[in-house]
Amino acid sequence: MDALYREYSGKIFDFLYKYSSGNPEIAMDLMQDTFLNFFRKYSDTDIDQEQAIRLLYTIARNRSINYSRKFSTVKESGNSEMQEFQEQKLSFVRKAELKDLEERLLVCLDELEEDEK
Repeated sequence: MDALYREYSGKIFDFLYKYSSGNPEIAMDLMQDTFLNFFRKYSDTDIDQEQAIRLLYTIARNRSINYSRKFSTVKESGNSEMQEFQEQKLSFVRKAELKDLEERLLVCLDELEEDEK
């Protein structure tokens, strides 16, 4: 598990940094929370590295979405600024989901033989 952290903490940090408005402190907190959650749930299980990586990215994506929802909650109002803010919030969540999907696709493509690609 330590090797997994050493190898992937930077990648998970970069993934989260992109979706935390470029805030390194938030990205670091989310990254640490991601690994803490992963180690608590899966430290006693026998999972291979590929499955562990998928789980880490899924946890990271969910943490970033939860963070966005928690700290972006604003009461509804009829003004255009509020509507624009809500659209940006949804865009942030959608970007996180699309990035997660892209990462999963790349992992799947790497698993294919060259003639299957």
